[in-house]
Amino acid sequence: MTALSLTAPRRAPWARVVGAVDEGLGRIGMARLVVVALSALLLGGLVQAALGQALFAPIDLVLSVAVVTATTLGVSAALARLRGTRAEPASSVITALLIVLMGWPSSDPLVLGQLAATGAIAAASKFVLVRGGRHLFNPAAVGAVLAGLLGVASELWWAASGALLPVIVVGGAAVLIRSRTAPLALAYAVPALLGTALAYLALGLDPLAAAQTAVGSTPILLLAAFMLTEPLTLPPHHRQRMLVAGVVALVTVLPVAVTALAGVSLSVGAFAVGPALAVLVGNLVAACCTPALPRLRLASRRLMGRDLEEFRFTTSHPLRFAAGQYLELGLPGYGRRVLSIASAPGRDELRVAVRMAERPSRFKRRLRELEPGDRARIVRLGGDFVAPAGPALLIAAGIGVTPFLAQLADDPTHDAVLLLALRPGEPAPFREELARVRVIVAGGDPSEELPSGWRRIAGRVDAEALRAHVPDIAAREALVSGAPRAVAALAAAARAAGAQRVRTDAFAGY
Repeated sequence: MTALSLTAPRRAPWARVVGAVDEGLGRIGMARLVVVALSALLLGGLVQAALGQALFAPIDLVLSVAVVTATTLGVSAALARLRGTRAEPASSVITALLIVLMGWPSSDPLVLGQLAATGAIAAASKFVLVRGGRHLFNPAAVGAVLAGLLGVASELWWAASGALLPVIVVGGAAVLIRSRTAPLALAYAVPALLGTALAYLALGLDPLAAAQTAVGSTPILLLAAFMLTEPLTLPPHHRQRMLVAGVVALVTVLPVAVTALAGVSLSVGAFAVGPALAVLVGNLVAACCTPALPRLRLASRRLMGRDLEEFRFTTSHPLRFAAGQYLELGLPGYGRRVLSIASAPGRDELRVAVRMAERPSRFKRRLRELEPGDRARIVRLGGDFVAPAGPALLIAAGIGVTPFLAQLADDPTHDAVLLLALRPGEPAPFREELARVRVIVAGGDPSEELPSGWRRIAGRVDAEALRAHVPDIAAREALVSGAPRAVAALAAAARAAGAQRVRTDAFAGY
């Protein structure tokens, strides 16, 4: 969308930096980013060990990573073959790295065997503790808790150290920005850190030491960035996620609070009420909030423009969702991609649209290769980008029109004006579906004949143009959807034009 002529109030330098970081992270696959962030933590631990600043040797860490990774990959591949599906290698690697960070690196064969057993349990949980084709619990947390209950291994979290705190913060921030889960992470981390610090105060630490211990010696920040936000176990709505965050924070603080107030340790042998159990409790709450997701089969696909393709899937049962929400589409063995739902709720057919680049990703290439009848799966459902009750101005930057298609189909009588911001020469998409909607086209192909009632903005899309073409904008709530840079400019223009309220939905990865 960078070729579209957009203007907006000049942003502060920090805002431009955040925007550039957001756009850059959007080009990196989510699983790859998590692997890189966790690998950076392990590399930091390796440097510590090499400098003699850790209680384990470099070879201990190297062997632990190799053994656990080989185990999780092997067990996942074997079970996937038995189930007649494809394994997800990146997911297995993430699980393995988390288990190493939670355990204790060692070259002792017995300890390596314990770590391998934890990895095997975690890998198996992805195929056993499932509903609708997706696992119910964080696999690494399942491995840690069951290994503790069986007396196989303890949850130690060697990576929760002050020395690695900068790596945790930078890597965690990248994951949260890319996954749009920072509110969830903060809703968990702030009360968990505060409650833990207060408990340490009750145990006799001074305020500074209590705060330092809570931040630098507990795995709270690691959980917030890498485990609580695991996409397959998230509920679909913001309020539900806040509930999960609160529950996990409560269970996280519980052991140290009980010790501080009653002098009792909530542990038996290798098992302890700890962070991994807190994550599982949160996963259980999330599962109760998440509807059963249907199975998908491709019905048809069609080319909507020079690089825009629409895919229609039949569903095993109607998907319960709110118009404007997104789904994460999974193609076994080829990863996952977040896509806005373009069809209205309550139907046995589901539509999504995808922009195909000149060099599409592995996922998109596989999606394009699907034949009618081929299977796909919904990995998760989420989002709160739903239409307001009152008058609305819907601003779509290119592919950003997809959530508005669902909203307009769900309520054809809604008082809404749609602004389509297109790249130069790009034809207006979904003309048939939008023929009866009040549409304003910005950019695109000037020679294209527009449907009756549509209008075109000549020149820049700025506050003045919005006020001229939408005179009652002050009475409308603006919803802006599309690629991050275009969304930032269009949202700023809507605010400057006096929109009643502005909400955005930036498509990371497009």
